Amino acid sequence: MRLLPILESIYILGDVGYFGRSLTRLIDIFRINVSLNDNRVILLGDNFYPEGIKEKDDNQWKLFENAFRDVPYKRINAVMGNHDYMGDPKLQLSSKYFENNEFYYKRSFSNFDLFFLDTVPLYSGHCYISKEIIENVHGESASILKERQIKWLTDELQKSTNNGRRKIVFGHYPIVSNGFYFDQVKPLYKTLIPIFEKFRIDAYISGHEHNIQYIKREISKDYVFHQFIMGSSSENRQNEVYNPFHIDFFDNTDTYFLELYEKDNKLFFNFKNKYNIVKHLFII
Repeated sequence: MRLLPILESIYILGDVGYFGRSLTRLIDIFRINVSLNDNRVILLGDNFYPEGIKEKDDNQWKLFENAFRDVPYKRINAVMGNHDYMGDPKLQLSSKYFENNEFYYKRSFSNFDLFFLDTVPLYSGHCYISKEIIENVHGESASILKERQIKWLTDELQKSTNNGRRKIVFGHYPIVSNGFYFDQVKPLYKTLIPIFEKFRIDAYISGHEHNIQYIKREISKDYVFHQFIMGSSSENRQNEVYNPFHIDFFDNTDTYFLELYEKDNKLFFNFKNKYNIVKHLFII
């Protein structure tokens, strides 16, 4: 008989869109647990390669159904990545496969709040997703879309702060990286880090890089920023060399998922490989 998990957990997968055997083996590890308690799965974008979902009945959904079989779709939350914007991301969000139908949104979990961002409109032009592509998806100007999302984020973070809730933010693009994009994410850093500092975000979790990273930065004497990159659930790119200019954690040797849970008022971040081995553990 399988015992109930002691702690409610979030299982985080990044850049799953290849749907190979490595991804399925990762999901097998927590497949049954997701339906228990309030456990859930979070997808960090680039959910379908190479060009997202382009038709309502796209055959790629069959790959998704096979990979996530027996996982209740109401327990899956997702954000959109640059490859998702190459198709029609609205088709993903209007499907039955995710709990959310919003591009950006807030959910509560255990003793903290989760904020899900749509980072593509926050950084138009990155990875060839132009303002025109973004505006074609949403039917509004890119500048208005960005401004509206930032206002929503600050308003919702203020509510959580007033209620004394811990705060974790998810998005596809990292805002600091020691991988391939290390010198390309500064514009998003400039947009988000003042907000994260103001509201004392506990952690930011992203995908985009096909590796795993943990980056800790002292932004001020009152705020330390923690970022986790989880982008190798479907593919790990061993040819992407670690950026030598910083001394931070970096691993591109395997496929992983990130397990997040709270215990004794601390947040535990377990990077687990396809053999269900905790290869790296961080506590904040």
